[in-house]
Amino acid sequence: MNKLEYTVIESDEQYFAYCEKLEQLVENGLSDQNSIEHHKLVSVLIEIRDKKHANYMEMNPVQIVNYMMEQHQLKPKDLVEISGYGKSYVSKILNYKKVCLNVLSAELRVTLNWMKRP
Repeated sequence: MNKLEYTVIESDEQYFAYCEKLEQLVENGLSDQNSIEHHKLVSVLIEIRDKKHANYMEMNPVQIVNYMMEQHQLKPKDLVEISGYGKSYVSKILNYKKVCLNVLSAELRVTLNWMKRP
């Protein structure tokens, strides 16, 4: 039997490796069916792990963003690059002064429905 390229995420090391793989796929462009299928599969595995290890129901949207930043080892300056918003705008989001979660939810691999709560 052939070894599977991807398996259920069992460790933080594997989780971060899959996150890096997902970033590489996006950066290289999803130009063929193979890369699109890899993107879908890795995204699902990451989402399953995130749901298992984070209790989003008890968090507000900014707490979710902060949690995901921690999980993906991101800093606010990284969110500036990811979102395309200015430093002050991202700061306002993280300090509960602005809500603009569409871009952040996509880049942090969290469904927007989890973040659309008071």
